[in-house]
Amino acid sequence: MTTRTPHPPQSRMTTRTPHPPRS
Repeated sequence: MTTRTPHPPQSRMTTRTPHPPRS
């Protein structure tokens, strides 16, 4: 996490979600 990030946290949240939102 601290060493290197594949993609920015904000980007991955806005672009696509790994798991469905809480319903």
